[in-house]
Amino acid sequence: MDASLCGRVFLSARVSLATRMSLRFILGCALLLTLPGCVIPIFLRAKQNRIETHSLDGVPLARPTLPRDVRMERERNLEIALKSAEVFPSNLDSFIWVGRRTAYLGRYHEAIGIYTDALVYHPDSAEILRHRGHRYISVRRFGQAIIDLSRAAELIEGLEDVVEQDGLPNARGVPTSTLHTNIYYHLGLAYYLTGQFDLAAETFTRCRAKSKNPDMLVATLNWECAALARAGRADETTALLADVDSEWDVIENHAYHQLLLLYRGEVDRDTLLEAARSDGEDESMPQLNFASTAYGVANHALITGDLMLAQAVLREICATDAWPSFGAIAAEVELHRQPEWRHAPEPEPEMDSDEGDSEDDDTEHGDSDDDAKTTRVVPTSLEALSA
Repeated sequence: MDASLCGRVFLSARVSLATRMSLRFILGCALLLTLPGCVIPIFLRAKQNRIETHSLDGVPLARPTLPRDVRMERERNLEIALKSAEVFPSNLDSFIWVGRRTAYLGRYHEAIGIYTDALVYHPDSAEILRHRGHRYISVRRFGQAIIDLSRAAELIEGLEDVVEQDGLPNARGVPTSTLHTNIYYHLGLAYYLTGQFDLAAETFTRCRAKSKNPDMLVATLNWECAALARAGRADETTALLADVDSEWDVIENHAYHQLLLLYRGEVDRDTLLEAARSDGEDESMPQLNFASTAYGVANHALITGDLMLAQAVLREICATDAWPSFGAIAAEVELHRQPEWRHAPEPEPEMDSDEGDSEDDDTEHGDSDDDAKTTRVVPTSLEALSA
């Protein structure tokens, strides 16, 4: 049987976006695979449990619940990608777009499987490795992500960069990233999440060199500054932050832009956090923007010595359903490294004596020794920390 015809037969048998496959359909696909000369890209996967993956501490993580209109639009887009794949079943773009559209529905393991199948046909595809590496990060397989993304970085050495089309376009419909920046960005993030902060900073520096617009620049600078500070090199962030313009025309990465201004001491941390909590109530982006901003605030608090705030915000992030976002993944990593931070400390018993009341009054007015110490040791910016 002709390979393209076989692919069309295989793909046309899908039921409800290729997820609700009956036993008869599965057996039929198995029979197709036995036919001589039949090469079939395995786009379709059996329906998985609603539990998509597990946290670093083994907690089940269910697929995010999308608003109905968002889910229906993404399902339609997946249907379109599947129909295109019927015509070109082993084409590189077919694999990429079916994989991306699948991942946008929270089916990350399924997307990883699609990319793995693609590598049979395209073993040296930097594009496929970039996308699979991204989704390995989503499911907390950081080591595998580093392997894929490092290989992708090798494959693009000396090659001209290309704009990567957005699967979820921004408000202006303007792509803000490229193949090269996405490879370096996700590789830097994987290094960061595994505590390899020097390597992360170096990789984000390479990404910044290829960032050609404010959106990509602020995203890269945010993680580069965070990595440098965590590596004990906060003094190196001063020059980077000096070039940040508060008037940059940022299309979508506003959270990262504001965090850079926080690092420079121009934005109040509490105000930024409260604004992020309000944004997190937007149903079209359920708490994803909050996770990005809140992790930046928590990391800033951690670096500048305000451990109580850092711990509280990290716990708040992990209590949301934004677990696929990079901010939530980073927060989860921090709590995994420090298990004692996972639970809020028990409140101290109230003092009934007059002496206790006096101490409370001193604290309220900021005159206690503890309050004075806190004021002295917590810088307001990364620049102050490096001074």
